[in-house]
Amino acid sequence: MAPPATSYPLIPGKHLLLVFILTPVLSQHLPAEHLSTLVEENYTLWCGFSAHDLTFSEDESENVTLFVSGEPEEEITLMFSHDGDNILQEIPNITVGTDGGYVGENITVSLVGIRVGHTVLLVDATPGNMTDVSQAFVRVSVNHNDDLDYFSDVVGWVYFTAWSVSFYPQIYINWRRKSVIGLHFDFLSLNIVGFFMYSLFNVCLYWAPVIQRQYFLRHPFGVNPVQLNDVIFSLHAFFACSIQVLQCCIYERGDQRISKTAKGILSGIAMASILMVILGSTQVVLWLDFLYFVSYVKLFITLIKYIPQGDPKKKNHLHHSLHHCYVRGVLTLQFKSCNISTPLLQSAGLLQLQEEEHVRLEHRKHPLGLHWRNALSGSDVYYCL
Repeated sequence: MAPPATSYPLIPGKHLLLVFILTPVLSQHLPAEHLSTLVEENYTLWCGFSAHDLTFSEDESENVTLFVSGEPEEEITLMFSHDGDNILQEIPNITVGTDGGYVGENITVSLVGIRVGHTVLLVDATPGNMTDVSQAFVRVSVNHNDDLDYFSDVVGWVYFTAWSVSFYPQIYINWRRKSVIGLHFDFLSLNIVGFFMYSLFNVCLYWAPVIQRQYFLRHPFGVNPVQLNDVIFSLHAFFACSIQVLQCCIYERGDQRISKTAKGILSGIAMASILMVILGSTQVVLWLDFLYFVSYVKLFITLIKYIPQGDPKKKNHLHHSLHHCYVRGVLTLQFKSCNISTPLLQSAGLLQLQEEEHVRLEHRKHPLGLHWRNALSGSDVYYCL
């Protein structure tokens, strides 16, 4: 007999909606029309670096070119500074004189790493109202050695591959059984909405020039956090989840349905999303803040989506593909650690690992797990050894 729909205690719908509405609104800094306004100055000198990103090992040096152009009316002193404690060796000041010294020349600046860390090298000018230094910055990463970078790249691609492949065992299980009984519909509905939000965030921040301008105006020394593989993965994940939803429509599903709790959560997300779109359209908040809201929704769904699937009373885990769960969770945590991610993302990796391990253990300890494994020709994709 098919298990009935599950109801489980979560945040009340009206409180959840309030959290979704207030978080992005309170996080925004300036209205769009203020943020997009640039103050024009009558600069007589311009300087900028040839590269904005440098990575090298500890106790090594790297050269970067500083371009200086213009017609200064008086002597201007260029001073180099960086945040962090003794990450780079001090760089002497450069004086650009009225006789044309250094103007129109390429100045080679040598950066020497003292200790491991990340910093931003900045150029300040005195007097400051005559020199445009908006492009005179370099993001510097000083590492222990190049092998750690290579290891991080390998872990990142294994992480990408494991996550991408992990969707298909469940699709294969559903196809082989011609049934989705035991695969909780709450999990599916939350999962597809989560990856839709994730795809929206990645696509907009990677391809939308308006949002990119807003991001760099707010984070002038930052880098775009979305890469092409992020876009490909999120779109592929949404596609794979769509296949699973389609299977729920055409295969045997018994009396399974989305619970009232999940419907309430999804309704709250929909209402808050519509409100944020209206606020973005009327320039009350930035579209960038709308994307931050979208990312919060994805994080929230990641934290709760395994709750219905791992309910030990309903035994929904018996038909949930688990052979990838542990590896995927460990790789998530390892990838975020290698890339020096934020504590919030570290916590998400730990929570996801804990949730997937809970589902795996619930499946393994139940005696029906062995029965299904023997009945289905010993296919390991049906439960995790």
